[in-house]
Amino acid sequence: MADFDSRHPGYGNRTGQALINYNTHHTMGIEIRGLDIDEAFIDDAWDEKNQKFLDPTQQGNILGYGFNSYDLNMIKHVIMKPGETKAFSLSMVPREKPGHLMIDVTTPNDESDFIATGKSKLPNGVSASLDRKTIDLPATKSENYTHIDVASLKISISQDVLPGNYTISVVLFENNNGPFYSRFLTMQIQ
Repeated sequence: MADFDSRHPGYGNRTGQALINYNTHHTMGIEIRGLDIDEAFIDDAWDEKNQKFLDPTQQGNILGYGFNSYDLNMIKHVIMKPGETKAFSLSMVPREKPGHLMIDVTTPNDESDFIATGKSKLPNGVSASLDRKTIDLPATKSENYTHIDVASLKISISQDVLPGNYTISVVLFENNNGPFYSRFLTMQIQ
């Protein structure tokens, strides 16, 4: 048995995938026969050697309750000018579980600090706000997943912002110490 911490939740080789930052503790069991690894399991849930869940019904459930069931859809890139304000709709697809989520805006790589402290960081001269701080997403049994609007994001650029690219992170989370899910928006200021 070996214990280790990963910087991201989930299992398997996810090279090239966008992953959330959330330290996750794991326990791995390894069985060695001769000079070969016969079996390797993580958290009694993941077969490391064969790169699959032990229970096939868990496929896609790498984050446990909640975020595997939600996907936040929003614009990813926008061109803006100093002094300009724009608003964007954010939508989600209800899934099999209802959810009560908190939502807010900060900068990439500051999500964990923001969730813990409630202090948002944004690039100088960029103002971003949401029309709500919580989302109550209903459950659905439908196979036909339809996006529903859940929030509106308003971005304002001050007159003195220098041209360049600026990025903000829209963050979804269930509580102040749990995992979070974020989507990035890059603003090209001309």
